[in-house]
Amino acid sequence: MACGDVLCQGVQAYDRRRSGAQATTGARDGEEGGASSASALVSSVLGFEPDLARTARFFAVGALLHGPFFHLAFKRVDALVGVGTDAATVFKKTAISHATLFPSYTCAFFFAMNALEGEPVAVGANKLYDKALPTFVSGTYFWPVANAINFGYVPRPRRILFLNACGVGWNAYMSHVVSAGSADAQRGVNVGPPEHLLAASKRE
Repeated sequence: MACGDVLCQGVQAYDRRRSGAQATTGARDGEEGGASSASALVSSVLGFEPDLARTARFFAVGALLHGPFFHLAFKRVDALVGVGTDAATVFKKTAISHATLFPSYTCAFFFAMNALEGEPVAVGANKLYDKALPTFVSGTYFWPVANAINFGYVPRPRRILFLNACGVGWNAYMSHVVSAGSADAQRGVNVGPPEHLLAASKRE
């Protein structure tokens, strides 16, 4: 997941250079003037200054949530449907995975990222309300195809590795989704209608 985030940050940095919008980057550089030499080294290698804290959050979610979740989930799907690679079995596995695993993992992803950012649960619910539908729609174009190839042609011991490879592109997209939400929050843009959730958290 960290690789996908770095890819996303590289694309965003390229877009900023093309548009000439370097003011925000310069301001952040000034605020982080005491950054370690390691950060400067990474910047020189990548060609842009990455947000290492953001990448660390993606690494943590990948290691603690994504890997264990799908390792156990795919074992359960194999137990329920079988390990065959015929068209009917692949279709059932793909349908079950997309109807159950993808939505549940996506919800967990948003709340995990929100917790690592130090935001209250209500803010995470607000972001999920705003981002869930477009994320599910985008995932519907991508993951059924990837899962069909995975279940039909990839040997069982290499399936998580295959999904991780596919996930670099997907995680770059998710990094964009999360960072876009953070940018909206910094500008004071309301990213979802359930204001009662935020009001409840403030009362607590």
